[in-house]
Order: sequence, then structure tokens, then C-alpha cells
Amino acid sequence: MTSLIRLRSLILGASLRALKTSFLVCVFSAVAVIASPAQTLTTLISFNGPDGDNPYAGLVLGTDGNLYGTTYQGGANGNYQGTVFKISPQSPYTLTTLHTFLGYPTDGSFPYAGLVQGTDGFFYGTTVNGGTSNNCTNGCGTVFKISPDGSQYSVLHSFTNADGSIPEGTLIQATDGDFYGTTFYGGAGNNCADFQPSGCGTVFKISPQSPYTLTTVHSFNFSDGYTPEAGLVQATNGNFYGTTSQGVTSGQTCGYGCGTVFEMIPQSPYTVTTLHVFQGSDGFFPGAPLIQGGDLNLYGTTARGGANNNCFFGGCGTVFRISPQSPYTLTTVSLTPATGSLPTAMLLQDTDRNFYGSTALDGGNSGGGIFKLTESLTLTPVYSFCALPNCADGSSPSWLAESNGLFYGTTFSGGAFSAGTVFSLEVGLGPAVSLSPTSLNFGPQGFDIPNTPLTVILTNTGVAPLLIASIAITGADGGDFSESNTCPINPSTLPVGGHCSITVVFSPTASGTRNADITITDNAPNSPQMVPLTGIGVGGKVGLE
Repeated sequence: MTSLIRLRSLILGASLRALKTSFLVCVFSAVAVIASPAQTLTTLISFNGPDGDNPYAGLVLGTDGNLYGTTYQGGANGNYQGTVFKISPQSPYTLTTLHTFLGYPTDGSFPYAGLVQGTDGFFYGTTVNGGTSNNCTNGCGTVFKISPDGSQYSVLHSFTNADGSIPEGTLIQATDGDFYGTTFYGGAGNNCADFQPSGCGTVFKISPQSPYTLTTVHSFNFSDGYTPEAGLVQATNGNFYGTTSQGVTSGQTCGYGCGTVFEMIPQSPYTVTTLHVFQGSDGFFPGAPLIQGGDLNLYGTTARGGANNNCFFGGCGTVFRISPQSPYTLTTVSLTPATGSLPTAMLLQDTDRNFYGSTALDGGNSGGGIFKLTESLTLTPVYSFCALPNCADGSSPSWLAESNGLFYGTTFSGGAFSAGTVFSLEVGLGPAVSLSPTSLNFGPQGFDIPNTPLTVILTNTGVAPLLIASIAITGADGGDFSESNTCPINPSTLPVGGHCSITVVFSPTASGTRNADITITDNAPNSPQMVPLTGIGVGGKVGLE
């Protein structure tokens, strides 16, 4: 059974590769295409092959304000095994190739997943092939890390198939500091031995510190899922959630099973519980990571299946919502040719509380598109790719990053050289609040003795001025915390890109755990925003230097 990489390649590959021509110069373009009023797409760059080709994954916004990503193929060394790149989100949209993969047995090859920036500032990612193991053709894949300037690159782990192979999902850094991910094949599950490589797939974790120990925390066994395509999400309850693209049941509808949604407890023995088994009519082949919405439900997509069968390759796919609490009710909405089909990328929820996602096929111009999903599960097309002539705006978009009210993404193909693009999309959003950090923990503190203050930075990442009505300490133990801030209060506004600080002091009045929140009320769509505060009151002055 093919993975989503190969599924997309079957659909897109032959015709797209026929269009490609080798070019030795890099083209940076700014082609503005009006999608509808207040929705403008700009092509920032067209990949040409030597600087990258076929970016399957989306982008991540680095702490330096640049966008980082991978291309599945391309590169300057002629091996055509993929790249890591960064691009400035401001004109002239300078693209820098940070690393060109060399492949087995020297390096990784074919990075399908995107990057994640760790707390140490490095970017972490995976390749589906390459590495030092000869247990898989051309290597079983790798985990790597790279510095923001590309000067430091290292392979942290080469998979052996026994511990997993073909890692296709983007890593996440969990609250314990380790990175967690999935592999499409491999592991100890023996009910998939008729496939090559053997094994039903795994969940693994790897430490970001040397010696970068990798541990397989779960091996799927078909009865609990098969071939996890996507990475994980850690929800607010601390548990991990993910999908397997196949498994549990087999039959004519989905071949090797329609896939699952699962939950994994974040400590040994890392128990995995199947929350939902897809049946085809509610979706088939969930290949994108889940996202936890502001309503605390989990949202995701399936690449195929659903109620509409008038798309290429059958069902157009679905968008679904599932509760992370029992009885784990799943609600689904089916995509249509108008909204696009084959949704393969993670959703993004923006400040308007709507979700935005992408489809690889169909849409108004047959090149896939961007759609909007409300929390009431109403779908609306936002933009259709492959505007003529020659899909100059790109074709088959991937998942999105957001900065300053603009969405940024990649397209698998299209552009000036049919090798894919990086684009931005403006949809007319308002102000947005970003908080860093998102919680404060003061630890033990003596009664009525103020401790060292901790600070939250509030940034307006939207596209309109932020009007803050109030900032207050709320909650059961609010009297144990006090705040001061530099933020403008109504009628003054915080400009686009502006930031201010909220400083909190903890002075407990009683023993035990004390909890409160910073509550910020403003004109952003997700108002009020809250920052949880935690501290422990003890009978003396402790923890001070």
C-alpha cells in the first residue's frame, strides 16, 4: 500500500515532471493574484531545482522572523535528494539554501516533513530515506538538526526499521523537552510483515541533547492502526493525539483499513487508545496532523473518503472534529470539488477563530486551494490555485504558517519552473494577540514574600491595531499575584507588530498550590486571552538567591 507521498506522486508526479526544465538561475517573483475582495495571493519565489524542488511540507516561522522549510527533491549537488531553506517574509524575499541532502549512507534524503524549532534555537526535522542503515533500500530515514544559518548540521539518528522507518510526520517538542514523532513503517508490529519494509509503524521520542537517544515508545500492530502518516499534537491535558492512515479493519471500502484517531499517554508504558476508526463514508487516509482548537476539540482532515465521490480518485476527503474526552464523538464534513480535494496538510486556526486548510487537487482551477472552516463546520473556498497560464501561482499547496496577518505556504508544483513555490495569502484579518510564554510557574515561595517577577510579552501579530480594554489578575487565588504592564489601554492602541510586557509577582497568602490567570480583554477575535499562573505557598522564604 502506498503512503500519501506516493499517493500524491501517482496523481501529480508524471504530468508535473513532464513540465520541468532544468534552470541554473534563481527567480524571485512577486505575482499578485486577486482571489476575491480582501484576499490577495503573492508568489514570493519559484523553485528552480538547484535551490529546491517539490516542497511537500509547509513552513515554520522562526524566532528571527524568517520562514523555514524543506523541499522533497532538488538541491545543488545533482543528487536531487532535497534541501532545507529559509526565506525572508519581506521583499525582496531572499531565499537561502541551508543544506542540500546527500543521501544514503552519508546523510538523509527526501525530507517530506516540515521543521520545528526547538527551545535551543535549532531546527529539527526528518528525512524519509537516507541514513546509515542498510535494512531499507536507500536507508530507513533520519532525524536531523540544523542551525538557523545552516552552519551546523548533524544527523541525530538513522532508523534501522526495527525502531521504525520512513518518518513522514513533522516532529513536536513536548512539555518534557523531548521530540516526538512517527514512522510510516517499521517497529515490532508483526501483522504487517507482508509489506516492505515490514512493520506497521511506530511512535518514537528522541532527546535533543547528546547522545540523542531514540526510544520507540509504541509499535502499531494493524489492530490499533497502520502507517501513521502524520506527526502528533500534545493537547492541553498533556496527552498526545494522532492518526494512522490505515489499519484496524480491511475490506473493499478502504483496502487495508480506513485509518484511526488515537490517544497516547505521555509516560511509560505510553498506552495507546483508539478513539475512532474511520469507515470511508466519514473519511479515509487521515494523513495530516491534528490541531487542538480554541474550543479544545481536535480538528483534522482525511485525504479521501466522505460523501462526495465526484473528485479524482473517488471521495474528495473530509474535515473532522473529535472531542478529546469520552465518548470521543466525531463529526465530519465532506469536501467538494469546489473547495478542493485531497487535503494533506494541517489546519491552522487564526485570530478570527476560523480554521484554514489546503487541498492538493480540484478547486476552481483544478490545482487545489485554500478553504475556510468555521467552528460550526461550514466550509468556504478562499483561493483556487493553478491560475492560467501555466500555474504561475503554484499548484497543490501545503500547510500554512501565519505572521502579521498573512498566511505563508508552499506549493508542490507550479510556478515559473513547475518546481513549486512559496506564497503569502492575505485574507483581511484583524488584530491578533501572541503571548510568550503562555504560562508562568513561580514554584515554591514563602508567605507574603514577593519573589523574582516573571514577564509575559504580548505582541500584536495581526493586521490591524489592537485595542486593549483591560489587563487583570483573575481566578480563585488572584490575591496572591499582582501585575504591572507597559501595554497601551483603550483609547490607545498597540500597532501591528508592536509588543508590550506584563510583569507578575507572586506573594502567597496560604500554603499549597495557588492558581490564577492573567486575563486580557481586547478587540482580537479570541478575546479574552488568559495566561495561567501557578505557584506554591510554603511556610518560609525559599528558592531565592
